[in-house]
Amino acid sequence: MNCKKFYNLLYCKTYISINVMKKYYCFLIVAITIFTNLSSQTIDATLIELNSVDDSSPRYMVEKNNKLYFSAKDNIHGRELWSLDLASKEAFLIKDINPGYNGGLQFSNHVFVNDILFFSASDGVNGYELWRSDGTESGTYMVKDINISGSSSIENMISYNGNLVFSADDGINGQEIWISNGSENGTYLLKDIKVGPDDSDIADIFEFNGNLYFSADNGINSRELWVSDGTPGGTSILIDLSVDYNGVVDGNNFIIFDNHFYFLAGENSFEYHLWKSDGTAAGTSIVKEIYSSMGLTFGAVTNNYFIFSALTNGIGREIWVSDGTNSGTQLIKDIFPGFPSGINLQNRQFAILNNKVYFLANDGVNGNELWVTDGTSNGTQIVKDIFPGSHTSGIVNLTSNGQYLIFAAQENYNSPTSLWKSDGTMAGTIEIIQIDLNKDYGYTMQFLEVNDKFYFQGADKTLNGIEIWETNGIPENTALTVDINHRRSSNPIPAYSDRFITPLNDKSVMFAKDGLHGAEPFSTNGTVNGTFLLKDIMPNDDSSIDLNQIPDFNFKKAGGKLFFRALDPLYGYELFMTDGTSANTSIVKNIAPGAESSIVESFLFIEYNDDLYFKANDQVHGGELWRTDGTETGTFMLKDIYLGPGHGIENANYRDGLNYHTVMNGLLYFNADDGVENAIWKTDGTESGTVKAISIPSSGNNDNGPVVLNSSNGKLYFATNPNNTSYGYFSLNVSDGTQSNITTLGTWLSPVHFEYNIIYNNEFYFMVRDGFGLGLMKTDGTVNGTVMVKGGMERSYVKYMGICGPYLYFSVGEYNEFDSELWRTDGTADGTIRIAENELRNYTCIENKLAYLDGVYGDNLWITDGTNKNSVAINVLNGEQLDNNYVRKIESYSHNKIYFISPTLASGEELYVAGVSEILNVNDYNTQTANSEDKIIIYPNPTKGFFTITSEENLILYNLEILDFSGKNILRKDIGSKSANFDISNLSKGLYIVKIKTTESVITKKIILN
Repeated sequence: MNCKKFYNLLYCKTYISINVMKKYYCFLIVAITIFTNLSSQTIDATLIELNSVDDSSPRYMVEKNNKLYFSAKDNIHGRELWSLDLASKEAFLIKDINPGYNGGLQFSNHVFVNDILFFSASDGVNGYELWRSDGTESGTYMVKDINISGSSSIENMISYNGNLVFSADDGINGQEIWISNGSENGTYLLKDIKVGPDDSDIADIFEFNGNLYFSADNGINSRELWVSDGTPGGTSILIDLSVDYNGVVDGNNFIIFDNHFYFLAGENSFEYHLWKSDGTAAGTSIVKEIYSSMGLTFGAVTNNYFIFSALTNGIGREIWVSDGTNSGTQLIKDIFPGFPSGINLQNRQFAILNNKVYFLANDGVNGNELWVTDGTSNGTQIVKDIFPGSHTSGIVNLTSNGQYLIFAAQENYNSPTSLWKSDGTMAGTIEIIQIDLNKDYGYTMQFLEVNDKFYFQGADKTLNGIEIWETNGIPENTALTVDINHRRSSNPIPAYSDRFITPLNDKSVMFAKDGLHGAEPFSTNGTVNGTFLLKDIMPNDDSSIDLNQIPDFNFKKAGGKLFFRALDPLYGYELFMTDGTSANTSIVKNIAPGAESSIVESFLFIEYNDDLYFKANDQVHGGELWRTDGTETGTFMLKDIYLGPGHGIENANYRDGLNYHTVMNGLLYFNADDGVENAIWKTDGTESGTVKAISIPSSGNNDNGPVVLNSSNGKLYFATNPNNTSYGYFSLNVSDGTQSNITTLGTWLSPVHFEYNIIYNNEFYFMVRDGFGLGLMKTDGTVNGTVMVKGGMERSYVKYMGICGPYLYFSVGEYNEFDSELWRTDGTADGTIRIAENELRNYTCIENKLAYLDGVYGDNLWITDGTNKNSVAINVLNGEQLDNNYVRKIESYSHNKIYFISPTLASGEELYVAGVSEILNVNDYNTQTANSEDKIIIYPNPTKGFFTITSEENLILYNLEILDFSGKNILRKDIGSKSANFDISNLSKGLYIVKIKTTESVITKKIILN
């Protein structure tokens, strides 16, 4: 029996014969009855990921069978082993070797031996040891715990004769040379060159003519050249070049040319000469005494000569050429005349193109730039001064594919180290695209050639962070290959805001961070491509707003435009406007001189007759009421209510939940202080028409005067504090807008919750609190019509009040907690019922149905029509699925789309948008006309897969949908006739819901597949 817990009920699927099936029907009917009130729908959502800037910082890329292997981090795991399929462009984490954020890989190179990848990793238990991988999770494991007391410090890995040769420290013999065939028993110390616990410091391993060569120090001969055939007996010193000193130094570049390898070596520590070897002691000899004062050299090989660098007295480090003979070995050119070096010690970049060698050099005039040589002095010259003048272009990773050179370089201080190519000429040395290739803080990027493309690590200057890119040398074919780490959040909404996305015309506007800019205004039409930055008001990554401090409803629509407060680097906080386009997103007017701010944090925005009325301070008159039509000339102070620098307007949008304004009979009523008293004022939009309307004598120091609440049918509702209480407003009053016609509708002894009030069916609704809890009140503007709708709600605070469809919804709860109960009312006591309870929040009206979040079910999205409720599952079409359908915040509903915020491990906290047509009517499972269910027959039921659905009367079956027990749509088929046949034999056995739409209704039935 297969059982699943669903909404605290245990449902079991069992396989039983038809003869005994009837015994279970009672249970199934009960289950379906419960399901109709707790059903689930599914909507398809699109992730609009604004911020993809986090870095995966890929390192040590290698290729095998058209796949890249590398280490990377995705902010879910630490640095681990990944693969990238170059055909599908899909990246996969091969294995989370060290679970969690610590990472299993750090500084390991990756080396293939046949089809097995070897690398160094730590699982958090054994230290950094030798690992192997065949590209699968199960085929990725530690080869051997070489150092059981710590890490084995694996280095110098090289593939040799089907084995891996490397250096390691087993904690007993020091850092020595090891060999492995990929098995634990086949991994062993090849030779303890420096006998005992000290290191022999293996370095510079390379293969030549079937043998391995490297430098090592055995403690007797100092650092010398060694040879190995992969066996202990075949591993020995090749030749002792210096009796008392190191014959060679570590970090050398052995140059293979004409069946010999060449290197610098010396008989003492300050004179090094060019040597060559055929791999035998007898065949190892000096080529030329060049008296280099340093044993390090680097170079490149052409068809008939090779180039190397050497540091000599009086000349410095410069470029040399050799054909392998004494006479054919000579200084090519003193690029930086005199003792200063033309070739930097750290310059190990040499590349071949068309039998010429390209390298980096400094002539003392142009800085460190790209040079070329054909082995002659005249043929050695600068290719291009990329960063003009004495500055260096900082060329990194000079690489050739035989057709062109590719490298990273910087052309000026204002540009990043970017992607360049060269055909070897000045004109053909150009920037491919501007992308930051030097952002990984000290880790050298690489160019890996695969199938005529280079793959490299780069940081898009806009959105993606350090990721893998590709190019064939053509700008339009240079693009991001894969974005592995994009977890950083765009923070589209502030932590304390209930709404932040505002509809405007055919779009919506919001504030967000894309990783390149700070919090700035964005526009979206609900699609990925239709979401874009409107304006970078504060340059770079500074924000024009503070996402964590601004109050709710930052945008205010007026006259087809959205107005908002924003910080400008030149003007401070001022009024801005947008029509949803970048061209028309701008400051309206610099009201306060210079960088002084005119719009304070507690701002007041009011729409009246298609203009915006707002509180502003021009630093002369104090905070006063201004108006604007969206133009600079049409923006002016309406009236200096409090003469001089005093503030005539103190209130703000929704501070303490109060509006402080309303429009009635074509006039705007608002609260203001003229320096004499706080009173209710009105305006017709002119200075002369802005006058005091209602004045109430103060009852004491705690009385802040009358406060505008709302209006309906020519009745202005306002609150007063006649008892001078410190707990707020306790009295409700009504007026026709004049001083002479004021009626007190009621005064309560306990707090009155005017902060959530609303006009519903032309009546004013609000909440009061007494010893029994909260009560819903309403008034028609008369004393007798001021009545309790329903009381006795055992909660202390109102959390929400709004109209959706035919009902008024409200929620109640406790201070600093989620809402405890969601109610709806039709204005009568019997029609006031509780719909849901426990951890509720975030309400949005969608097509006459209320959407909200229920924390009991894991902050899932629910919808209700005021009678039934549905949970809504979310299917993300273009990203990681949400964890248990978790939604952090419902943002808004506009243009038949719902916007919401959800976090995932892969993307962080981002914006999602979903069409609502997929949300089934909450009554779809229950709604059917009288006797219509009897007119539809499904047979056979139970079924083994095939069934027929038919109408016994003249009902046309429009379509059929089959849903599983979670409410997910499994099958949909159009019918258009009175009967149809169906096959569901491919579904799992169990109970399904069949939903049939007919000419009369939507009918639901059950079908059992066994």
